[in-house]
Amino acid sequence: MAFGGSSDVKIRATFDSPVCEEDSFIVPVIGPGNGKTRGFVGPELLSLGAGTAGDTPSSIIYQVDVNQRVLIQIVPFDGQTQAVIDVLEDVFGLAYNSDPQLSDFIVDPTLIIPNNDNPEGLGAIDVFFPIDRILPPEQPLPPMPALIDYFDIIKSAQALYTPFTSGVQEETGRAITQGDAAQGTDVVRESYRIVSEEGSVAVDGKDVKIVVFSNSFDANPTGGQQSNEAIDVGAGDLPGTAGDGNPNGYNTPVQVIKEYPYTFGTISDEGRAMLHIAHDIAPGASLAFRTGVLSPRDFELGIKNL
Repeated sequence: MAFGGSSDVKIRATFDSPVCEEDSFIVPVIGPGNGKTRGFVGPELLSLGAGTAGDTPSSIIYQVDVNQRVLIQIVPFDGQTQAVIDVLEDVFGLAYNSDPQLSDFIVDPTLIIPNNDNPEGLGAIDVFFPIDRILPPEQPLPPMPALIDYFDIIKSAQALYTPFTSGVQEETGRAITQGDAAQGTDVVRESYRIVSEEGSVAVDGKDVKIVVFSNSFDANPTGGQQSNEAIDVGAGDLPGTAGDGNPNGYNTPVQVIKEYPYTFGTISDEGRAMLHIAHDIAPGASLAFRTGVLSPRDFELGIKNL
């Protein structure tokens, strides 16, 4: 953090410390004793495994689940993807499950390995890895296998940092985006119609599909009987039939292709807020949502699936 002139002064502080300016940047705390001899494993992971990442490792840096597994990215050496997956499954007992809550792997390993349908594969493995297996424990002896033991097949391993989003979580009720008037789409809807053999229809996005990628759609609890989606549908902010239904007759619900499945990380429901904007501008369009923050590989698969 800079304090006058051109000199920089480094201090240790939490993100809400009064000495941190609004645009300050937080970097991982790297504890002592983690040198470059284990450089293929990122220093933030070595610090976490050594217990020197702080009493409460930052959720800005680490995505840690209730089972004390941290989300990491492993890049194998060329031709070693299957070998790395075998080690993760056979040595560390990690497994894939179609239920994200029960899966260690973010992406099905069969989709990661190059094959005839996907000759390039995905290039890296995103997996929840047990923190206590990053480094070999001091006890028992001989030590159990650890992530750092596999330097011959792993090119690099780093923590997958928590994705940044705007953190938007809109209030319920009718919300009209100012962008609608700014770009003139409100005038288009009011002034033009499409004429076909079936008659004339408003220019409102009919027969167009809009897919939003963001963090989550309706993962935040409301504390009541209705979901956030149902509240928004009833207010006319989203299409659908949930609750009292859309008051304007737009009854096709948002297609949730894949929701954010965890209780940690970025769950501000920014995706639902983005779909509010899309529905304001093109209320006749069909809408869909897919989470894009689980990992880079899962995001890549989402794009391909479109």
